[in-house]
Amino acid sequence: SAGPAFQPPVDGSPSASAQSLPAQAAATSATRDAIELALRRFKQRSSLEAIEVLTPHTAQGHPSVHMLLARIEGAQGNAVEAAKWIASDLTRGQFDTHLLKAEFLLASGGHQAAFVEYEQAAQLAPLEARVFLSWGQALRDYGRTREAMLRLEQASLRTRNAAEDIVVQTRILLARAELENSDALKTEAAPSLAAQPADPLWQLAMASLALRESDTEKAADLLRSAKTRLPAALYRELITDPAFAPYLRDPAMRGLM
Repeated sequence: SAGPAFQPPVDGSPSASAQSLPAQAAATSATRDAIELALRRFKQRSSLEAIEVLTPHTAQGHPSVHMLLARIEGAQGNAVEAAKWIASDLTRGQFDTHLLKAEFLLASGGHQAAFVEYEQAAQLAPLEARVFLSWGQALRDYGRTREAMLRLEQASLRTRNAAEDIVVQTRILLARAELENSDALKTEAAPSLAAQPADPLWQLAMASLALRESDTEKAADLLRSAKTRLPAALYRELITDPAFAPYLRDPAMRGLM
């Protein structure tokens, strides 16, 4: 996919015309890689390491580097530092236009053009979980599940609250259920299903497997249990996943919407 959108050089840096195209591409790639690594460190609660990864890239003026630094500083209670970095976020909100265009294009069958819109949204807002979540779901809908896993894993690094994290982690498990050996996945799920209470995310994943194996009764039992464990709004969002939607008219699934 394409790298982040071009940003004008900061004072004292070479002009765009003075840099070779390979040099610009290398800088873009290095910044993108730094953002990914810093997100991993931040999720692992290694905030100082995340800052160290990002610091060499601040001079390029890319707003997403600055916004991630603001998020990290804010999480540590450094309000003054966070405010300094947040002032550099010049593209916040602009990505919504691309997401809306992608949704309209998907609805009209223009999926290739939609994927271009997702790339543009990701360039503008590489820290937004919902960009990568929506992109991953669109890829799943078109049977490109391996590509979808990459986008969903990127979304998992960018979640900002428990509800968002539940949605992303469930989508990842449902994608894995489409890709991986079912017996191996069932073995991995067993401890989480045997726990008291059982993990509702694994219940959803195993329900999707049961449906594909035509075991509607088992799927309904798992979904019924997951429904009691998850907040109602989250459950309603997840039950509309393509893994479940085609089966919801089955009488055995009554009341599980």
